[in-house]
Amino acid sequence: MAPHLLEDWENSLYVEPATVKVQDFYFLQEVPLINGQFRYNIEPLSETWSGTVEVSYLQNSKTETRTQKIDFTKKLSVFTKPKTDDLSSKNVKLSLKNALEYIIRSQNHNPASPTYGSLNLFYDIEAQTYRSSHWIWGAGPAIKALLEATKIQDLNLSKNTTELINIADAIGQNGLSLRIMDTKHPVYGVPISRWRRDIILPDFGYQHCVATSDANFLSGWGWLPLYNFTGKKEYLDAAKLLAATTDTLMKKYGLIPQDFYIDENKFSVHTIDESGFGTEGLAELFAVTKDPYYQKMTDRYMKEHIKKLSRADGLWERGWHKKTGVQTSIKMTRGLGWAMEGLLATHRAVPTGEYLTLAKKMADQMLLWQKKEGCWAFIADETIEKAGASEKGTALWSYLLYQTYKASSDKKYLNAARKALTWCINNQYDGPDLQAKGGLVGVNLHSAVGAAFRPWYPVTCAYSAAFFSLALMEELKLGK
Repeated sequence: MAPHLLEDWENSLYVEPATVKVQDFYFLQEVPLINGQFRYNIEPLSETWSGTVEVSYLQNSKTETRTQKIDFTKKLSVFTKPKTDDLSSKNVKLSLKNALEYIIRSQNHNPASPTYGSLNLFYDIEAQTYRSSHWIWGAGPAIKALLEATKIQDLNLSKNTTELINIADAIGQNGLSLRIMDTKHPVYGVPISRWRRDIILPDFGYQHCVATSDANFLSGWGWLPLYNFTGKKEYLDAAKLLAATTDTLMKKYGLIPQDFYIDENKFSVHTIDESGFGTEGLAELFAVTKDPYYQKMTDRYMKEHIKKLSRADGLWERGWHKKTGVQTSIKMTRGLGWAMEGLLATHRAVPTGEYLTLAKKMADQMLLWQKKEGCWAFIADETIEKAGASEKGTALWSYLLYQTYKASSDKKYLNAARKALTWCINNQYDGPDLQAKGGLVGVNLHSAVGAAFRPWYPVTCAYSAAFFSLALMEELKLGK
């Protein structure tokens, strides 16, 4: 990858095969002398890094070398946060304040970046750096959380109401700027969803992915709430254009392919369960416009997914492959949460349908796998020891279960939502790294999806903080 295309700190070293051990690594840089002196600061990304710095220079036509060893033996700080089951307004507001401040700090302030103004998806605690600003769709719930926070008193945030709206607007504007606006393009009006990063890609680079499901998720959580708050018609127009292209692709494919790969100019041959959350945008567009066209589209979109992906146990299969058919469910907590979100969003638009029944059936299965401490494993039916706790999935499911309770009035969903919320509060970072403060720490099989291959490293995630914030707000509403 050409260095000028890298985001801040996004260098990586790939070594194949895995049996090869790196014994030595170096980089060479020429540093100019100014008035016969130079100053060069080195900041290791890890507190456990050690190595040698060598400085070579010409002295009287002879090369001289000076060597300085660096050894950071200090281990990462370990913090223990007292456990609590206190969901009082005071405690909930404190957690909400910290989660929102984490989101605010996650904003990408690199003016040279194509995602300037949006969010860095992850903060890598071990490396002490942000990662993955190119996961564009994931910033959607943060927009909603920031806007809703303006309605809550006594949060004592570092930003005032106008500043919160401006941050949310900057995130939304970046999404608008990344749309494909060629009227003849098959994904006309759809923003780039993410830069997929993988070692298997040509030149160890990025694959530019466009997904109507991801875009409608961003539209429902971000563009349409921004239209409601700011009155900027460009957001409503963007949501309508996106819906029109979604409709065109549904008529052509039924179940829309997961991604359009810009670099290869083709659609993927598969669709995964996570695309079910695309109804978030379509349902919200119906709520805003009251146009039955969008209500019917929401219904059709979900029915195409149910036709291919639903299971008798209430879960969804992992995906559908155009050539091989069903891809069996892996029971990933977060992925099933995205499907659940789609069912609940469709129920909002089509309350006379079967969608709440299906959502409750899925929730009932997930409740069987909720751990006693309130979280789920990354793979829902696995142990925490094997798969790790799913902080993203637990925050998401807490919010979804609050919504299920609101739709059904069944207190078992409220109890499970509160149990998950309590786990999130207890897992909220409150250690010495101020950048990570307020985030939810994840250490699992897939700690940082798409971000420099960091399984089992402690990371915090912007959309985890957003769904955590939204769940906290639901608890505050009930407290009233």
